[in-house]
Amino acid sequence: MTEVKFDPLQILKEDLQDEDHSVQIEGAKKIPVVATAIGPKRARKDLIDFLSEYLNESSDETMVAIGKAMADVAKVVGGAEFLGCLVPLLEKLAFEEETVVCDAASTSLGSIIQDMGKNEVEKQIMPILERMANAEWFQPRVGVSKLLPMAYPKASEGSQKTIIEWFGHLCKDENPMAKKAALINMGNLANAMGKNKIRDNMIAKLKDVCAEESDLMRLHAVGVCRHMTETFKESKDFSAVLWPIVQKLAEDASWRVRKELAEVIPQFAKVAGPEMASKEIVPIFVGLLRDKEAEVKIAASGKLKEVCYQCKKDVNQVSEVLGELMEDTSQTVRASVSAALGEIAVLCESKVRQAIFDVMKVAVKDEDSLVRCNTLESIQHVAKNVKNPPPPPFPMLPPPPP
Repeated sequence: MTEVKFDPLQILKEDLQDEDHSVQIEGAKKIPVVATAIGPKRARKDLIDFLSEYLNESSDETMVAIGKAMADVAKVVGGAEFLGCLVPLLEKLAFEEETVVCDAASTSLGSIIQDMGKNEVEKQIMPILERMANAEWFQPRVGVSKLLPMAYPKASEGSQKTIIEWFGHLCKDENPMAKKAALINMGNLANAMGKNKIRDNMIAKLKDVCAEESDLMRLHAVGVCRHMTETFKESKDFSAVLWPIVQKLAEDASWRVRKELAEVIPQFAKVAGPEMASKEIVPIFVGLLRDKEAEVKIAASGKLKEVCYQCKKDVNQVSEVLGELMEDTSQTVRASVSAALGEIAVLCESKVRQAIFDVMKVAVKDEDSLVRCNTLESIQHVAKNVKNPPPPPFPMLPPPPP
């Protein structure tokens, strides 16, 4: 009986050229399997040559699948020294008009950059990044923002300066999507640069973001500061470099910016340390808890436990506002506060704890069942975790289970 031999690449070609788009997409998803089956040499030559030609007639959905597949194909082309064979194909995809296609290509390019050596990045990646950063269409400029932080550590000193220049232009791009992509990735590039270069090059750009006319752009400054805490991990560095910017963001006229700050303020408290958190960050946090916008209060009240934990025993300032929050018209605010009462009571001194018990007396009678349930759980938490607790404020409640 004659053995029938199948060529995986030929089967892939038939799938990708099928009239049914779903067959094409499924075929594209199997590209890494085909690359493994035909071996590194044919994958680098025959497979990539075919795909490069095929892109001229493929649909957007299929191109997205091909772009994603290249990250896995990179693992079977024979090693890091051969990764360059995938770069022209991915560059072609990165310049497609559809943003999703460009994004898929950029993600795979990023994976390849991380596996490449410094020489390969300098010779094969830097020219592509330049073309993307200066592209006429905005899609490549959107994609390049996530690649520049990855290329920076492997670039030469001269190329690093060029990357910073490109990124500076992208942060002021006329296209909102390209500009937003740059701001989202600013923190990643900053961390790749290190403390000294951040001070010299990125802090001024971050301050420019804080001064943006659009609050949708200004709110990204909060995320940049949060990312930069990975580099400025010590309290003194955080205080000197990032804290003045965080203070400015807390005073922003837009509720969106203040809400974004409320979401990440526990991380700032952690980096600042208990002393600075108590003296500097908690007053800002209390201001967010008392914010006139409900969305800000909701975000801040959801972070009560985390902020209080970072302040350790000194939570008196926070405890003073709990009673106000339990009278808030927002059920979400009251539910968040009631869930945090137990842990806050455990952290604070006995004198302040009694005041929190008074808040519990109000919360346990709340009209909302979730608030009441959260309060009961908080009471049980206090009973389990406080040594020699004072007489329970709610004698009508059954004792917690052992």
